[in-house]
Amino acid sequence: MKSWLVKQALRGVAGTVRGGSNTFINLAGNWLDSGAKSALRKNSGRIADVIDDVADLPDLATHAVRGHVYNGLKGFLGHGTANVIANAVEGVMWILL
Repeated sequence: MKSWLVKQALRGVAGTVRGGSNTFINLAGNWLDSGAKSALRKNSGRIADVIDDVADLPDLATHAVRGHVYNGLKGFLGHGTANVIANAVEGVMWILL
């Protein structure tokens, strides 16, 4: 049940990112710096795809979300921005849970 809730929350996060990212940016608030906000606006579709991919993992636990998102983002966003966005994704996921 817990894994299912995490997956649903992540799909909600991906939807807010894919929908132009402004809703996600507003929810994430202080977790994001200006570079991460810019990356979200420029790459919202790719970032949402990574979040959806993480949501599709079997037996997903809350403590693993941040690492999986970070690993999916670092290749095209770089380590720093990927880290900031992964932290924000985890934070918004907890808001939704």
